[in-house]
Amino acid sequence: MILERNLKKLIKDSIKKYPVVGLIGCRQVGKTTLAGVLQKDFGKRVVAVDLPDTNPLTIKFVTTILGVDVETKHKLWMQKLYAGIGTPPLQREDESSIVTFVASEPGAIGYVKKENLNNSVKVIRWDGKEEF
Repeated sequence: MILERNLKKLIKDSIKKYPVVGLIGCRQVGKTTLAGVLQKDFGKRVVAVDLPDTNPLTIKFVTTILGVDVETKHKLWMQKLYAGIGTPPLQREDESSIVTFVASEPGAIGYVKKENLNNSVKVIRWDGKEEF
């Protein structure tokens, strides 16, 4: 697929240029899957990081992008966890903590509002949406 090839190339080129690359986008669009594919290419682990379920950004994100409520999202992760096919993302208390974590942890991915970003991470838009 052209999008996949182009996106993988963009990420690989960014990884060569920057010590840390953040793959930021809405949930359930394939960030972790893509990172897992790239992990095989680079031999590095992927660490997903998220905001708490009670955070207003998480609630807005889950309801707007995923079209479910936070409880449903939690149940889906628990099903994946118990089936042995996934691990829920680590949680950080706020967006600045996520940016700091992604900037300091090779292989880390997460999502934040664009106004809370800085130049410590390379941002890659995955969902194509300006606002959600």
